[in-house]
Amino acid sequence: MDFLPNSLQQALNDKREFRLGDYLEQGFNIAKQNFGGFIGYMFVYGFILMALMITIIGAIPALLIAPAFAVGHLLVAHKIHNKELYEFKDFFGGFTHWKELLFVAFLTGILAIMATLPYYYYNLGGLDIQGLITALSAKKPDMNAFSEIIKTNSENTSVLVSYLLQLPIYAISALFQFAPFLVIFFNLSATNAMRTSFNLGLKYFWWLILMNVLLGFFAALGLILCFVGIFFTITIVMCTQYAMMAHLTGLNDEKEADITQHFVTE
Repeated sequence: MDFLPNSLQQALNDKREFRLGDYLEQGFNIAKQNFGGFIGYMFVYGFILMALMITIIGAIPALLIAPAFAVGHLLVAHKIHNKELYEFKDFFGGFTHWKELLFVAFLTGILAIMATLPYYYYNLGGLDIQGLITALSAKKPDMNAFSEIIKTNSENTSVLVSYLLQLPIYAISALFQFAPFLVIFFNLSATNAMRTSFNLGLKYFWWLILMNVLLGFFAALGLILCFVGIFFTITIVMCTQYAMMAHLTGLNDEKEADITQHFVTE
């Protein structure tokens, strides 16, 4: 196993209090200090990926660079939290760890696909695919037949069972969401970051599930109430996640201890 920094090893050994309210407050305070920068970065990030994905060939490099883009908010949130100077180029710091982030995304993607298989098998396993193709491929598509097939399939599935089959997806998210964070802030290898994230995720499993559900609803709220509002809510969500992971991994413990010691000695 790779070497772990002292603060991270201590965080693994000692379970900390999960401060959901504090994370939300810190996330908002961080985000509001540079909403323009965060939103501008999302536009740049989105424009580059969309430009690449215009062609099928371009979709491949888009997928390759997406993991490095995805951590931009965390990098700048860290600098804001620690009152450090930052520039717009700091959003692109994830490319320093591009290979490890890509490997993490690849491994997590495989696990996520495996986790979704029961859900899709249950909801789509009994679907009359041939009937759908026939209804849509006619000279004049038979939308009534198409709707009837969808309706019949829905009647044969349980909403409760569908929700329960989504639990593995939430579990994968909770167990491995620390991995990119550990790569960029603790310089862990992809495999060690995945292993360490799994151990951290187990310690706070149900709290992480709850937090991810709440943040998901909050992000969607920005889309429902006002389409452009999602840029603000996603920024707050990302900064809140930073606050949570920084606390639970002890990222800023040594720096905060140094500051406290400075005031004591003064």
